[in-house]
Amino acid sequence: MGAPSSSTSPVNSRRTATTWVIGAAALCGALIYGFHSRQVETVGPDSSRAPAKTGASPFSLATISDASTIGPQLPASLQGTTVPRLPIDDRGSLRKTKRVRDFYDYFLTTQNEISPTALDHLVNAQIAVQLENRPGQREAEQLWGRYRAYLTSLDQIQHAPQAQPSVPLVTNLDLDAIQLALDQRTQLADQHLGEWATVFFGDDEQQQRFDLARLRISTDPRLSDADKTRQLAALDQTLPADQQIALQKLKLQQQHMDSLSQIEKQQLSPQEMQAQIAQTLGPAVAQRVAQTAQADQAWNTTYATYAKQRDRILAEGLLPQDRDAQLAQLRQQSFPQDSDARRAAALDSDVVKN
Repeated sequence: MGAPSSSTSPVNSRRTATTWVIGAAALCGALIYGFHSRQVETVGPDSSRAPAKTGASPFSLATISDASTIGPQLPASLQGTTVPRLPIDDRGSLRKTKRVRDFYDYFLTTQNEISPTALDHLVNAQIAVQLENRPGQREAEQLWGRYRAYLTSLDQIQHAPQAQPSVPLVTNLDLDAIQLALDQRTQLADQHLGEWATVFFGDDEQQQRFDLARLRISTDPRLSDADKTRQLAALDQTLPADQQIALQKLKLQQQHMDSLSQIEKQQLSPQEMQAQIAQTLGPAVAQRVAQTAQADQAWNTTYATYAKQRDRILAEGLLPQDRDAQLAQLRQQSFPQDSDARRAAALDSDVVKN
């Protein structure tokens, strides 16, 4: 869709202006999130997916026309997504990279949809399809069992009576309890995963311990504001150079979000908002925000058309298997990009129920 015109009605003008602010916030938020989220190495098409839906789903092995990428038939919630590839070296051994964890986590999102036995069958079958008796196959199968054991042990600790806080964490931030939880997770990971613990969680743990150290300084009542500023700056200097640069970008993006929040409160028209963003954050940011807002409007239009067809399918009273297959096909037709299809599936989660 084109840029908003001056003839837009007051209601639509306000809605468009809100879309601009949402687009701007999303733009800045994506940059902020990128500093805190774990960096995932990717190969081939995007392999992430929307959260799994609850309820049972049949599982069986399908005829494989392209064994290297398709493998066994996937549960309904994974239909239309691309299975991550297991990384191997020249000898066929499993490479020590986070992409292995990405592979496992992709299938773990179905654990509320299929039984534990079916989940193990699915993962091991896909390992066999991808590695085809290479040396890494046995290692990947064993590592999957160790990863599952780690997650089971972690779940037991997190649901133990003593692990439940007596008051909400948001009102009583127990930093010592957070420290203990981090230490327990590290111990469990080392116990079950050995050298793979650092591969899977090393970067995450480093970031979490850094964030905890910042929290200790920021919430210490014995420190003055000047002391906190000085100690936080000293802590930032302990980061590697590339992370210090990323942190500075994070702070800048937070400033941008604060500025956008102030612009939103002024209740400007889309044209006035674009001019204000350009003046405050620069024309390049204003242009990206405009493109984001326009893309979001176009996506919403596409989703509205898709939703009408989806509702017609739901009204037919099909068996869950047939319904899910038709919906997956409709999503693929309506949203060629995997990320858009997953976004639609996530929005459908409250509408499509087994």
